[in-house]
Amino acid sequence: MSELKTALNIFRILLKKGELSKDNDLELFIEFKNPDIRTILYDFEEVFEFDIVELSHIAYIIPNSSNDLLGWTSKNMREWLGSDARLVDVFLNSYISMFILHIFYGGKNRNPKQRDFIRIHEIVEKLDERFIRILSNSEDYEKMEEKYSINFIKIAQEWDSKQGYDENSRKTKTYTVIKAARFMQKEDLIIILDDNREIRSTSKLDDIMINYYLDQDRVKDIREIFEDAI
Repeated sequence: MSELKTALNIFRILLKKGELSKDNDLELFIEFKNPDIRTILYDFEEVFEFDIVELSHIAYIIPNSSNDLLGWTSKNMREWLGSDARLVDVFLNSYISMFILHIFYGGKNRNPKQRDFIRIHEIVEKLDERFIRILSNSEDYEKMEEKYSINFIKIAQEWDSKQGYDENSRKTKTYTVIKAARFMQKEDLIIILDDNREIRSTSKLDDIMINYYLDQDRVKDIREIFEDAI
């Protein structure tokens, strides 16, 4: 098999599964370590706008934030949330997902993971506290919106418009958090347990957060948004 064909087969597995593992695809994983194959894959990364996160036993494909071919666009997210979803719903869903990641990986030591599980009601309560602060200090957050390109005030108003905590009603805060968690579960990032009451991170999320997303600059940005700013 030619090196190009081998690289294409690896790329196909990464697109299909989101990962290439030593346990499930041993032959291709060995080929993946071949410098000539990696050179071809580097070219794929540049053209198709993604990164490959390589660990000793597994590799993951991570689309760049600007990637509208392999990544999720606002349109994709609105369709997933529901036919009546608005752009503000997409922003709120994204904010909740970011906040979940912050709770899991907001540690300041060499291993940033600080939680193994999170209860859904705890996420709702913490978001309540944060959005109340935003609405109470709207002038300060207008300045922050320019810095972070996040419309904190509209997101907070949308959250505040939701009533009660019935997990089966689409217009409640609990359901909104569960919906965000279900999207993350769909991407194999978390597992929802205990009848929608608890979430746990997957090994995939641990791998990509600790070995890719949480470099020094990203950690600084995340802490500013969720600790200093809010």
